Amino acid sequence: MNKNKLMIGLASITFSLTMLVQGFHRLNILGEHDHTGAAEDLATFNLPSYFTAVNSLFLALPFILLTLSFILHIKRPTFKYLPLLVTLTLTFSIISMIMGGNGAVEYHFGIFMVLATMAYYNSIQLVILMAGLFAFQHLLGYFFPPATLFVYGPGDYSFLMVVIHAVFVVLTSGAVIMQIISNKKQVKDLEAINYASEQTIQSIIEQLVGTSNQVDATARKLAFNASSTQSSSEEVKHSILKIRDGSKKQVTQVLNSQEILDSFSKAIEEIELNSKNIVSSSKLMTTESTEGFKLVEQTTEEMGKLSEAFNHVKQMVSSLDSRSKEIDSIITVISSISEKTNLLALNAAIEAAQAGAAGKGFAVVAEEVRKLSNQTDEAVTKVAMIIKTIQSYSNQASESVSFGETKMADSISSVAETESKFQSILEAVQTLDRDITKTAATSVSISSSSQKIVEALDLMQEIAEETADITDTTDEQSVKQLQLIKETTEIAQSLSVEVEKLNPLINKLQGSTIEESEVESNTLIKPKRFGHKKKTAVSPV
Repeated sequence: MNKNKLMIGLASITFSLTMLVQGFHRLNILGEHDHTGAAEDLATFNLPSYFTAVNSLFLALPFILLTLSFILHIKRPTFKYLPLLVTLTLTFSIISMIMGGNGAVEYHFGIFMVLATMAYYNSIQLVILMAGLFAFQHLLGYFFPPATLFVYGPGDYSFLMVVIHAVFVVLTSGAVIMQIISNKKQVKDLEAINYASEQTIQSIIEQLVGTSNQVDATARKLAFNASSTQSSSEEVKHSILKIRDGSKKQVTQVLNSQEILDSFSKAIEEIELNSKNIVSSSKLMTTESTEGFKLVEQTTEEMGKLSEAFNHVKQMVSSLDSRSKEIDSIITVISSISEKTNLLALNAAIEAAQAGAAGKGFAVVAEEVRKLSNQTDEAVTKVAMIIKTIQSYSNQASESVSFGETKMADSISSVAETESKFQSILEAVQTLDRDITKTAATSVSISSSSQKIVEALDLMQEIAEETADITDTTDEQSVKQLQLIKETTEIAQSLSVEVEKLNPLINKLQGSTIEESEVESNTLIKPKRFGHKKKTAVSPV
C-alpha cells in the first residue's frame, strides 16, 4: 500500500477524533475537566473573548492541510512535500484536540500516538519536526500566558510537570528515531540482498534470452540445412534415376552387341571352315599340277572355283572388317556411358559429402557405382584392344586374299596361255597354298578373339545388371533419407515454435521484474529536509 495513502487515512481519523473532542466540549457533553485533577468548575472561569476564534482557527488549519494533502495525493501522488503536509496535519490535529479539550491531560496522550504513527514514514526529520512543534507549543503555553489556557487549561501547572511531559516526549521521539534508524539499517541490508537477487535474476534472464536466441538460431539453421539437404537429395535421386536408366540402356546395348558378335563368330567359323577347304584344294592342286598338262583344264576349272572361293573370302573379310568397325562404335558408346556413369557417381559422392552424416549411405552407394563404372571402362578398353587386333588381322587377311586373287588370275592366265608356263602356275599354286595356310591361321585367331569379346560382353552385361540393381537399392535408400530429412525439418520447425512460446515468458518475467522494481521504488522513500524522495528501486526478495 502507498505510504501517503495510508497516512492520509490515519490523519483523517485523527482529525475526526479532533472534531469529536471539539464538539463534545463545546456542547459540554464530557463535562469540565482540567489536567491537574482539581475540582474547579470551569463554568465559573471566564474564557477570554479570543478563545473561540483562536480555537476555530486551529481547528480549520488541520482541515485545510488534510484537504490539500488529499487533493495532491489524487493529482500528484509523487509530490515530494506530501509527507510534510500529512505530518503538519497530524501535528495540528492533536494541537487542536488539546485546545478543544481545554488542555486536559488525557488529550496530551495524542502526542505519543502521532509520534508513534510517524515511524511509518521512516523519516527522522519529520519526527524531529513534529516533536519540535509540540515542544514549542508547551513552552509557549507555559511562558506566554495568553497561550496557557490553550495548552494547559485553567488552573496552575508546575514547571516540573512541563519538564516531565517534555522528557516523555523526548523519550518517545528517541524511541521512534531509534526504530527508524533500525528500520533503515534493515532496509539497507534488504536493499543489498535485493540487489544481489536482482542481479542473479537478471543474469538468469540474460542467459535464458541468450539460450533462447541460440536455440532459435540453431533451429533456423537446422531447418535451412535440412531444406538444402532435401534439395540435394532430390538432385541425387534424379541422378540415380538417370544412372539406372543408363544402366538399363547399357544392358540393352550389350545384348545387341552379343547378337552382333554371335553373327560375327558364325562368320568367322565359316571363314575358318572355308580356309581349311582352300588349304585342301591347294594341296590337291599342288599334287595334281605334277601330272602335267592333261590336268590343265581341270586345274583351270578348279582355279575358277578357287577364284570364287577367294571372292567369297574377300567378302567375308570385308564383312568382318565392317563388323569390327560397328563393334568399335558400340564400344565407343559403352565407354561414353561408363564415363558418364563415373561422373554421375562422382557428383553423387560430392552431394553425399555435402550432406554430411545424413549422406554416408549415399557415399557408399556412389563409391560402388564408381567402382562398377571403372570395371566397365577397363573391360571396354580390353575389348577395344581386341577389336583393333581383329581389324589388323582383317586387314592382313584382306590383303592376303587380294594377293591370292591376283595370283589366281595369273595362274588361270598361265594355264590358258601355254603348257610351258605350267611350272610357273605350280609355283604360284604353292605360294597360294602358303597364303591360304596363313589365312586359316588368322581365321582361327579371329575366332578365338571373337570368343573373348563375347565373354567380355557377358561380363559387361553382368556389371550393367548389378549397376541397375544397386541404383534401385540406392533409390529406395534416397526415399528413406528424404523421409528422415522431412522429419528433421519438422523437428526444427517444432523447436522454433517452442522458442517462440518461450519468448513471451521471458518478456513476461522481465516485465514482472520491472514492475516489482517500480513498486519497490514507490514504497521505499528516503527523507530529505521535511520532504521525501524515492529510493532506488530494488526487487523484493
